[in-house]
Amino acid sequence: MSHEFNFEGPYDLVKFIKTIGENGMFATLRLGPFIQAEWNHGFRVFGDPPSQRSAEDTAFSVARWFSKNGSLVNYYMARFYEQPGTKVCAAFLASNNSKEAETVKFRGQEYYLPARSISILPDCKNVVYNTMTVVSQHNSRNFVKSRKKNKLEWNMYSETIPAQLQVDSSLPKELYNLTKDKTDYVWFTTTINVDRRDMNERKRINPVLRVASLGHAMVAFVNGEFIGSAHGSQIEKSFVLQHSVDLKPGINFVTLLGTLVGLPDSGAYMEHRYAGPRGVSILGLNTGTLDLTSNGWGHQVGLSGETAKLFTKEGGGKVTWTKVQKAGPPVTWYKTHFDAPEGKSPVAVRMTGMNKGMIWINGKSIGRYWMTYVSPLGEPTQSEYHIPRSYLKPTDNLMVIFEEEEANPEKIEILTVNRDTICSYVTEYHPPSVKSWERKNNKFTPAVDNAKPAAHLKCPNQKKIIAHCLGKTSCDIPIDKGLFAGKKDDCPDIRKTLAVQVKCSNKDPKRSAN
Repeated sequence: MSHEFNFEGPYDLVKFIKTIGENGMFATLRLGPFIQAEWNHGFRVFGDPPSQRSAEDTAFSVARWFSKNGSLVNYYMARFYEQPGTKVCAAFLASNNSKEAETVKFRGQEYYLPARSISILPDCKNVVYNTMTVVSQHNSRNFVKSRKKNKLEWNMYSETIPAQLQVDSSLPKELYNLTKDKTDYVWFTTTINVDRRDMNERKRINPVLRVASLGHAMVAFVNGEFIGSAHGSQIEKSFVLQHSVDLKPGINFVTLLGTLVGLPDSGAYMEHRYAGPRGVSILGLNTGTLDLTSNGWGHQVGLSGETAKLFTKEGGGKVTWTKVQKAGPPVTWYKTHFDAPEGKSPVAVRMTGMNKGMIWINGKSIGRYWMTYVSPLGEPTQSEYHIPRSYLKPTDNLMVIFEEEEANPEKIEILTVNRDTICSYVTEYHPPSVKSWERKNNKFTPAVDNAKPAAHLKCPNQKKIIAHCLGKTSCDIPIDKGLFAGKKDDCPDIRKTLAVQVKCSNKDPKRSAN
């Protein structure tokens, strides 16, 4: 029933909050409406290049927020706090100069401040943290093709393209109100009667179908034949689809598949956000432009395959699938079976050869994919899509894909993902780790002897470092000249920088070393 809350499975909010507490974290409840999807919050935006915010920039924003009396991490010159009648004092020394480092004097002592950074002095004396000298561990995702699980056999089933739905409106209806967050798709149909005298006598010159849409994407058909597709962007959702069409004398069927890629999540006048076709016309007829906007339209919310639940084992068994021999036509369902990849690493699917659509694993959606929307770098914004291992069985997992355009699934790959290559960077300008200090009797004192800046590395999933720090899951490498170059320093007047990269593995490190 509508308007009922679902707290089962992945929607178990109570269990989620308890899990947060069990792991020593806190949760902030933000009251809605607040909707998150690919195009409106938090996710990488289709059409944008991959981006990564540096740890130093994040640290600067967080420290600046607390320096302005912030109580919770959020985005918001020298400030210090001293509790009257006590010896408790803390200072934030901030530099907004984004180009040059500065030396500032505070309480009679000089402090070096890197460009655009904040130094934290918990006792108004010792620098225990600077946002530009964060010693953070970096790692890169490595995608490894599964050795055993990539012999995929694909079958296909073509979605029914409606030619003439019952007319229920003179104008095309609005997409958000039609879908109500239950589906991404709506079929729009209308018919036109073309007189032979309307046709251009020159066979090489065809009329043009022109659709002005308010978003987000669309696939067009005339008389059941694919005409073309178009889409907007995250910034400008409106677009115009314009393709030549091969009309015939008599009745012609125009079918549009309107697509959404998320819902509006904030801002004023949300009730006036619209999506879907707003103007439809045929250009190039002998009688001039034919406006179809008020021609009378039929609508079908959702795909026939969604209604039949073709993405489930039960639903898929109700239709006849055929083996994939070559690239399939637009609006086609594909399915295959695969066993869970070896090991315990995360699993992903690389959608090579596909265009745009949705993916289900054992009846559960893992979201949209969009391979043909390339970023300014000339590559898809995202090629690999995560498959939660909790969705997988040891064997015979069902993968179902709905593809909006012509595509060939035979190049799709099942991958495992690791972060086994880790690295860090530290200089002699870096302060020792915050963990090198402790508070006793309202004073900050070193917790270790001869505290030095150090690179801190830790392997994921209890894996071992197979080279330096042999056999350890974590390792600290201090800036100590005695550890390098035979304890000889040929440039004693130059401050040194240490860059470290290690490889983690489940293999026996002693055997790897040999």
